[in-house]
Amino acid sequence: MSVLDLCDPEAAAVSLQASVADAIRNMLNHHVGAVAVVDSERRVAGVFSERDVLRKLALSGRDPETTPVRDLMTTPVELATAETGPGEALVTMVERHFRHLPI
Repeated sequence: MSVLDLCDPEAAAVSLQASVADAIRNMLNHHVGAVAVVDSERRVAGVFSERDVLRKLALSGRDPETTPVRDLMTTPVELATAETGPGEALVTMVERHFRHLPI
């Protein structure tokens, strides 16, 4: 079994050009705690999570509607692949203290 078998069919992702507000709306619409930030070729460039909202945005005074998500996203990103098994993904997340692992 691939870890993809456990995933939602539609990825929660935003473009590098998206605003922080767009990313937050996407997270709320998908009921997830993070979105992948992808480039024009749909390659993952970063991850934007609830933790990024709290640590990098909440008290910064920056406007989420005008702040690009690329300015606050977390990089580099480690990815799981279609060949990654659920157990392997969990081990990676536990050992590296990841709350989110894009596939």
